[in-house]
Amino acid sequence: MRLPTVCVEYLDSLVAYLSTQGVRPSQLQGIMGLKPEAHLTEYGRFPLRLFEMMLDAGSQLLNDPYLGAHAGAHSSKQAWGMVSYLGMSAPSSREAVHAVVDFSRLLIDHGDVEYSVLDGGLARLSWVVPPRQQASRQLVEFFFCSWYRVNKPMLDRWCSKRENSF
Repeated sequence: MRLPTVCVEYLDSLVAYLSTQGVRPSQLQGIMGLKPEAHLTEYGRFPLRLFEMMLDAGSQLLNDPYLGAHAGAHSSKQAWGMVSYLGMSAPSSREAVHAVVDFSRLLIDHGDVEYSVLDGGLARLSWVVPPRQQASRQLVEFFFCSWYRVNKPMLDRWCSKRENSF
């Protein structure tokens, strides 16, 4: 069975955020018992479960139960690169969201991002993960806060109402 991964840019973004908050790499390694960069694959991917462990370790070091949301809100737009470009260059909001949904596995290759249209002109973006392989709250918050940060220009252009819930 293939292990789920995240893109290296997510790892870099989390490490950079922790650094701006005063966390040294040696502190992170002390809690985790490993060097995160030693676990990068040759394809520039990082194991999802180790990323979740890093979120937990950072949360402990900073005493921040919402580290996932905070780090995601400050994450680099670099991770979204091509995915963001596809959304920003789409001719309509619907096609923009579909581009992001279709290529979200470039960021986290675990589960599926789904877009659904609701009554009253509303829409919902959901992340559906396999049963018995639930993602941590920290990871879900990181992913969606990162998504919101990067796609805010598109949302400002096409969405008059927004609500995030976890």
